[in-house]
Amino acid sequence: MICSRQLTTNSRTTLLLASALGICAGAAMAQNCKDVTGHFTSQQVLPPSCTSPVGSCTAGQLIGGIQGSFTATATQLLVSADFATTGVLHFTGDIVVTTKDGNLVIKDAGTIDVASGEGHVADVSKIISGTGSLTGATGFLRVQGTFTAAAGGDGDYRGRICTP
Repeated sequence: MICSRQLTTNSRTTLLLASALGICAGAAMAQNCKDVTGHFTSQQVLPPSCTSPVGSCTAGQLIGGIQGSFTATATQLLVSADFATTGVLHFTGDIVVTTKDGNLVIKDAGTIDVASGEGHVADVSKIISGTGSLTGATGFLRVQGTFTAAAGGDGDYRGRICTP
């Protein structure tokens, strides 16, 4: 099976495609995966505590399937091609979630409507590692909600956390 053999450069591409299509599901079954849902709240963090290269950081709390605090540091802000019409910015960033079981390290990518004044946000967060009993964690979170500098953030998340 391609999922368990040693990979060459060309077969890495095949593995990525096969994984995306679910062909290597048997390899993922060796992990302990848990679906999670919940709610988040957050507030803007200002310099000097915010070390974002684009000056955008938040900190907050997660309740539900994940219980803990988080910090989010934007690494890039991109104006969408039709910003004049939509008022939407794209962003990427790094998130660290601190729980009683350890930390989750997350890469984040999303969009925010900055023109409406309501700050509608939607993003996909990829869990890339963890510490403590979350060492080796993978998975994802889908986040939707609102965020404004004045009101902070409020929304919901849904996803899956897998540990070896």
